[in-house]
Amino acid sequence: MELLYERPPLTGARHIDAMLAGLTEHLAFHAGFQVPAWTREPERYTEVPWFGFQLGYDMFHVHAMVRGPISLRNHGVFIDPASFINV
Repeated sequence: MELLYERPPLTGARHIDAMLAGLTEHLAFHAGFQVPAWTREPERYTEVPWFGFQLGYDMFHVHAMVRGPISLRNHGVFIDPASFINV
């Protein structure tokens, strides 16, 4: 789990950096680990809300905004929880 705490380099795509930070927060929280500090850096948040899909259907966006993981939503990333596979 020490890999969670190593700050990854920025990708240059703000939405990807935000998604990585949000997913890391989500995994750390649910595994009972402390959330890494790097996930709270300002460049790990999107300036414009990003949806993991661009289908053009508002109902999918609303569903992702309401039901997506809170850690991702806090970073401005909205993904339908059905997109995640429980392992």
